Amino acid sequence: MQQNLQIRLKAGATSFLALILALSLGSCSNKVNFQTSSIVPAAEGWAKVKRTDNNYTVRIRINHLAPPKNLNPPQEVYTIWVDTEANGIKWLGSMKSSSGFLSRSLKASFDATIPYQPVRVIITAERENHPEHPGFYTVLQTGSINVR
Repeated sequence: MQQNLQIRLKAGATSFLALILALSLGSCSNKVNFQTSSIVPAAEGWAKVKRTDNNYTVRIRINHLAPPKNLNPPQEVYTIWVDTEANGIKWLGSMKSSSGFLSRSLKASFDATIPYQPVRVIITAERENHPEHPGFYTVLQTGSINVR
């Protein structure tokens, strides 16, 4: 009985250490869901920010994102912005929604590496491909992102 208890304690300690290791590895990145949009209510997705050396990688995945031409008023492109801790709002690029093969789900994805720490991701619909600042047509945004 005593030996059985010792085996269980060792197995429990090993499982506990494995859990701590998994949590500590996952703490280097943060995955945040986009808030529900009144402009494109079916759209759902997430942004994941990970620190790599002196840079940050931003990965965005969205499902059910209507083409910008279907918005009211119609727009040309979705633009990705990050609100940063020390450098204000920065333009990351443009994103288009597309239909996958044998899928009616409109999907969009975007990946970038940036030198400044983002605290929020914003997606706007714009008439031009590379605007100087975000327009008033905010489609999706995350809450606060806390990257360690």
